[in-house]
Amino acid sequence: MKLKAIIFDMDGVLVDPRETAYHLFLHIAKRFGYKEPGKEEVIRLIGIKIEKIIERLFGVDKQEALRIKQLVISMFDEYNDRYGKVIDSVERVLSTLKYKKAIVSNSTKPIVLKTLERFNLEKFFDVIITSDDVRKEKPDPEALLLAIKKMGVSKDECVFVGDTKIDMLAANNAGIKFIGVLSGIGKKDEFGNEVVIPSIKYLQAVVS
Repeated sequence: MKLKAIIFDMDGVLVDPRETAYHLFLHIAKRFGYKEPGKEEVIRLIGIKIEKIIERLFGVDKQEALRIKQLVISMFDEYNDRYGKVIDSVERVLSTLKYKKAIVSNSTKPIVLKTLERFNLEKFFDVIITSDDVRKEKPDPEALLLAIKKMGVSKDECVFVGDTKIDMLAANNAGIKFIGVLSGIGKKDEFGNEVVIPSIKYLQAVVS
């Protein structure tokens, strides 16, 4: 069936969050006296819910992680303005793709919306689904299935573009096609036999 919609992960696909995340969580560690995380330690955790990143980095319980999460959200703009980057050619690609477009992210809604606003990308998307909108985050298919329902398309009319194995598994669990990009934290060998491109700059060639 003809492709009608493209669903995108945000981090590593549309924007590069690595420096923002590292410096923000480094600040949190210093502020609360936790052991300072290494950059690779932080980067490996990008793509899971913020409170789970906090739990794993600092060894705190869920209640404390949720409290720190609110601080992370409140400080996000400052660090994203300083360290955030948009992936090369994103605005051009999004403006030329004549499909319905959605974002499905494991991040929290305030951070997703702030990021899209920061890089002037929100205008390209018909639907935005975050971890705040569902009970279970990726690789559970709930968020993808919700995006598909809201766009009014069928599963065989859409594709999910992501940068991690979590994204690939979510697509597999939802029963939709997947395209992996190497602009984030995932490695080519993690994507098995799936279509893989260097970045979304090359997306038009594989969906048209």
